Amino acid sequence: MEANWVEVDEVWKRRELQAFVTLQGEAFWALWGRKVTACHVESVDGGVVVAPVDVPQVLDNLDVRLLRWLPSAVLTATGWLLNLGEKSARLLLSGVGVAVPTKTPTTSN
Repeated sequence: MEANWVEVDEVWKRRELQAFVTLQGEAFWALWGRKVTACHVESVDGGVVVAPVDVPQVLDNLDVRLLRWLPSAVLTATGWLLNLGEKSARLLLSGVGVAVPTKTPTTSN
């Protein structure tokens, strides 16, 4: 599962985010396909989807854990954008964002 990831558009309109959390079915996946700019999604039969617009065609062949993760990863990324103003957020299945800055503790004399 750790090989799955999505990359999310860095610019979201308020209207798009509201639609993302309210739409269902084909309309939802059409928006998902426009706002996810890149992905690597593996199906249980060994196939790999790298074009976000193709994800809706393989939903029935995905591990059920991915069905909830795909939308929640986008919401996690938009949360980073809202809170931190990150320009991009690539999320791994574990939810760790590689765009998250790390700080090294310093000591003062």
